[in-house]
Amino acid sequence: MKALLFGSIGVFCDSSDLQRQGYNLAFKEAGLDLQWEEEEYRELLKIPGGLSRLVRYGEAHQLGSNFNAAELHRRKTELYADMLKDGKSTLRPGVIRLINEARKGGIAVGWVTSTETANLDAVIEQSHGSLSLEHFDVVKHRGNVTTPKPDPAPYLEALAELQVDASSAIAIEDTAVCVGAAASAGVICIATPHQYSLDQDFTDAIATVDQLGEADHEARQLGGISVISNGMVTLAQLEQLTTQAAPLS
Repeated sequence: MKALLFGSIGVFCDSSDLQRQGYNLAFKEAGLDLQWEEEEYRELLKIPGGLSRLVRYGEAHQLGSNFNAAELHRRKTELYADMLKDGKSTLRPGVIRLINEARKGGIAVGWVTSTETANLDAVIEQSHGSLSLEHFDVVKHRGNVTTPKPDPAPYLEALAELQVDASSAIAIEDTAVCVGAAASAGVICIATPHQYSLDQDFTDAIATVDQLGEADHEARQLGGISVISNGMVTLAQLEQLTTQAAPLS
């Protein structure tokens, strides 16, 4: 394995419900009679990228000019960042550990997402100094990719920048559609679903776990090839996948 590619911000921080709340507050501030409930938001999350989600929703419901997707998304991002600053979410177990393991092992580390840089900044601030952009050899986001997920372009462009073949990389994603983006780029993918994506179809993932795990916060295998050792998804386990990937069980 030559590269470990972390995907959407949900891989780092299980904050989907905070984002849902942020959207609803933005709707209210804009005077819109809209409220995204949990079940509806679960379906909406199948569309990667918050701005794309809003645009598609506005078009599908013919909301017209009163529904300013760009402005709503900007305000949602501010509200979401404020909630993160208030300590209403934390980084998921094992993320920092695995990043540090990869860096120490000489493995390139990437962040491959379809979101805006403001959301990346919010997650980094939430880490309280344990995470920074300097941890990553490549960062792809909405502002520097030709086509966002579910297109494989973000992964293909990250691999090109790293000069790494897809067969030598592992991705970690949180939703089925983003797993599909990695798989379409030829990258083996581990799924770490969150509360809003647990019921999605992760057959494109080589393995599905509830988290990456820590010594005091053990991960649980949900499907696919076993990637957990002593309660954690380890670099050694992931490196084996690039040499002996097998059909999903």
